[in-house]
Amino acid sequence: SWDTAGIRIQSAGGLSGAFEARRCLACDPPPCAAACPTGAFAPRLGGGVIVRKKLCIHCGQCAAACPVDAIHLDRGGEPFVCIHCGRCVAFCPHNCLELIEKAVAGPAVTGEEGP
Repeated sequence: SWDTAGIRIQSAGGLSGAFEARRCLACDPPPCAAACPTGAFAPRLGGGVIVRKKLCIHCGQCAAACPVDAIHLDRGGEPFVCIHCGRCVAFCPHNCLELIEKAVAGPAVTGEEGP
């Protein structure tokens, strides 16, 4: 459902009043998927995860394994994580968010044939 965001916005503290976005960095391989005992978090091709909520047992292991604290657990322990869909961009009241495509580095092509 779209009633809970997967991206977290938190106060950066201090006098500046700044905020920081805690978003999934699409780790490859994702430590949250490795920590999930049921396979509810599964690696996605190109990095990040696919979340199968029906498999989730609300144990919180995914959130504990996330190196950037991007997984939010609601009061019932249900995990929410950014899935890079871009819907947050349209809803940001300050136009601070953007979703851009990033070139993925692949194997170099040299034009040479193997032995």
